[in-house]
Amino acid sequence: MKLDLTLGRSLTINTGNYSSIKPEVSITLNGIELDNLEESSYHLTQLISVLMDVQISESKIKMGEIKEQGLSTFIENFMESDIAKKMESPINELKKMDLSI
Repeated sequence: MKLDLTLGRSLTINTGNYSSIKPEVSITLNGIELDNLEESSYHLTQLISVLMDVQISESKIKMGEIKEQGLSTFIENFMESDIAKKMESPINELKKMDLSI
């Protein structure tokens, strides 16, 4: 019997001065044999821990950029940037890994 396994983690971290970051990670493994469920869950949990650390770091960096520029300027700069161009490279790299996007 095969199962799909989805694990996730989310946090709210108070960064002081009435601000917080809320990183979240979720991953699904498809077609896991029932006999491998416990081991798959263990390894997926380890992967989620690493990805959560990345998300916390990225969120803190982004929070610093917003504080430095001010929210209005940050949003204005983002809206004026080429959003599609920024998304193109990561999407192409994921496609090279034969992942469904």
